[in-house]
Amino acid sequence: NRLKVDTNSIYSVVEWYDFREPWDDSKTPYPKKALRFFGSGQVLFYWYNQTPLVNSVNNRLAGEPGYYMIEGNKIKIHRWVITNGGQLEEYYGILQNDGTIKFYEQSVRYCKRSYKCLEKQRMYTIWKKTNSVKLEHFKPDW
Repeated sequence: NRLKVDTNSIYSVVEWYDFREPWDDSKTPYPKKALRFFGSGQVLFYWYNQTPLVNSVNNRLAGEPGYYMIEGNKIKIHRWVITNGGQLEEYYGILQNDGTIKFYEQSVRYCKRSYKCLEKQRMYTIWKKTNSVKLEHFKPDW
């Protein structure tokens, strides 16, 4: 069931929580991250610190690609990241009742793919959808 994420909106990080050290956004702003879901089960992640978000999300060549799957309120993403020459990463989250997504920032492999273990780690981001960006609709070609 892919209807629980909005494919006509962009989701951006609005809260970053790490139990080891509270994040002080006034001293160090949250990294500017966003993602865009597609009805085909594809997703693109964007870092947009220097580039306006609208330029990134409407550029077919921008972003880190991945695929998502939803089971109940749980979302699992396999995405390509540029780490150690490039690798696949698993990224797990929970779809919240208020429309936000809570993504766990601890390694899924560290927790042996256990949502219970990830929750105990208390390291997560909250992503909220925004309609402030006019999206150009396109179909990813990967």
